[in-house]
Amino acid sequence: MLALLTAKTAWSQSAAPVRLPTLTTARQVRELTPDEANRGYPVHLRAVVTDDDDTWTGGFFVQDASAGIYVSDENRKSHFKPGQWLDIEGVSEDPDFAPRLRKPVTRSSASRLCLKPAR
Repeated sequence: MLALLTAKTAWSQSAAPVRLPTLTTARQVRELTPDEANRGYPVHLRAVVTDDDDTWTGGFFVQDASAGIYVSDENRKSHFKPGQWLDIEGVSEDPDFAPRLRKPVTRSSASRLCLKPAR
């Protein structure tokens, strides 16, 4: 009986969920394998918007000092301007092509980066 109780206690302790580390750069997210990205790593980025086409409803692109990345946000109500700084919290995913962010919570910064017009 004691062995059964010990085994049950050990199993319940090992079944505790593993807390994933928070990724803080776009490069860290981009370097995840598809399986890793789909585990839903927490992500916190400070990045500048590089593209947000008003005809898109599904997301936008941002860039931090390390890389650029797509942010999937199908339920958003507003669009951002290129050059606008955002503080973004979300989770990683890789549904088909490359790791990206989903479920973003964004906070806009008053500062803007001057981007050169696209050619």
